[in-house]
This record gives sequence, structure tokens and C-alpha cells, in this order.
Amino acid sequence: MGTSTSFGGGKNFNPLIPNWLDPDSTEETIAVQNDILADPPELSQVTSENIESNCQPNELQVDNRYSTARRNFTAFINSGGSDRAALGRAIASYVHKTSGGAKQAAKRMKSERQASVRLSNILSMASTDGIQSVIKSLNLENLANRPITEIYAALTDIICPMGGDLDDAIVRDAYIEAIGEVAEMGLADLEKPSATTIATIMECFISNAIKDRIMNAIATKIITLPNNVYIIQNIENQLKDFIRGAVSDAMTHSSFFSTDQTTRTMNSVYERAFTVLEALAQQEAEQ
Repeated sequence: MGTSTSFGGGKNFNPLIPNWLDPDSTEETIAVQNDILADPPELSQVTSENIESNCQPNELQVDNRYSTARRNFTAFINSGGSDRAALGRAIASYVHKTSGGAKQAAKRMKSERQASVRLSNILSMASTDGIQSVIKSLNLENLANRPITEIYAALTDIICPMGGDLDDAIVRDAYIEAIGEVAEMGLADLEKPSATTIATIMECFISNAIKDRIMNAIATKIITLPNNVYIIQNIENQLKDFIRGAVSDAMTHSSFFSTDQTTRTMNSVYERAFTVLEALAQQEAEQ
């Protein structure tokens, strides 16, 4: 998955991301942005003031908070993916014990939520003006003649800037995987995505982000599996499908077209996804 290695270094300002797209930008910076980027004013309203995750959650005081989730996920792995109850116990423990509940689990995914805001803004703008207009506003005209899925893949550095730590690597992996899934779906309206297509892309990305985060935390024993790629894929696909159901539920009543609400909406989507995920996992564990 590309998320098993930690990276050192801090996050730096990324000059590739215009102020109107970056959730961390301030109102003062937005006010002096270039005219070419000031054209879509609704995209300049996403600021760090709306990000609820600026304050990191309190550190959990439980030293063994990973042990139960890891033990049960290892049991799921050792079963070759057949012990669904173990999978349920692992996920439920990850949300409740490892993370400290759905709200804390969502807060810990700051990089993922910020990337989700950027992706949502880009998709919203593309739905109105087309993806060609988006890449022009980002000074990426060199992508104009590329296949549509390659254009989306080339936006990785805009949506998921590499800051040098593991969280950023997880986000990039999730986005690249999502674009691959979208390409396989053969969606016909990626140039000017419909609301349904936007929801599909967002669902793929958020599901992958949560899946990668969970696997990085508790799937440490997956490297001990026999050299059988099908077993590994089966285990990962089951986890992904499980999470996808929770994300789909969380997004049912969410809208990604009201940009001034995007950050608040994204925070809610992630928290609801973890709430539903824990409930589904507990049901699975009891069967």
C-alpha cells in the first residue's frame, strides 16, 4: 500500500497549492491572491478557522490501546479472511479503544480531511466550469491534452501535498488508489462531474483513507502471511468493503457543493463514518 514506512521531517509550505484551495490559508492571504485564482470566490472561503482539527486530541493514557485491535486483526489474518467476528472486534476496538471514540478518530485524520476539502473544492469547480478550467486556474495548462484520468492523477501534489511524514504518505496512497478505482469504473463525466460522480470519487477517497489509516495502525502482522497475494487482497478488500459501507452511510445526507460548509461537512462525514463503522463492527463481532 505504500504506507508501512514512517517518514521524518516537518510539513512545509507548498507553493503548488493556491490559497483559495488550501484549507490552512488565512483570510489575509486569500485577499492578496493572484487575480487568476480569485475568479472563483467561493473556493477562497475554506480557511483554517473552520478546521476543527487544529487542536490535536488529548493523548490517550492507555499504554496498550493498540493491543486488542491488533490481536483480533491478527486472528482475522490468520484465518485467511474467514473470521469476520475477529475483523469486527478489531475495528470496534480500533475506534473505541485505540482512537478514543469516533470523534477522536476523525480528529486524528487531519491530513485526510484537509485533502478531502481540497478534492471536494476541485470537483465542485469542475462540475460548473469543467476540469480544463480547473487546471488552467492552477497554472497546469500542460495537462490539457492528457487523458482525463491522468489529469486527476496529476493533481496529487495539489490535493495531497507531500509534507514528509506518514500521514501525508497515507493520504497520497489513498488518493492514487481512488483515482485507479475511478478509472476502472469508466465514469463518462469526469470532465464535468455530476453530483453522483463527485459522491463516488469522494466515497472512494475517504474509504481508502480510513482503510489505510486502520491498516497502518493494526495490520502489523499482515507481513507474516504466506506469499499469497490473493489472501492479502482478500483481507484488504474485506476491510475496504466494510469501511465503504460506513462511509456511504455517512455521505447519504452530505452535500459537496456548498463550499462555505465544506470543511464542516467533511468533519461531520469522517466522524459519522467512524460512528457507523464502530456500530457495524460491533454487530459483526457478535455474530
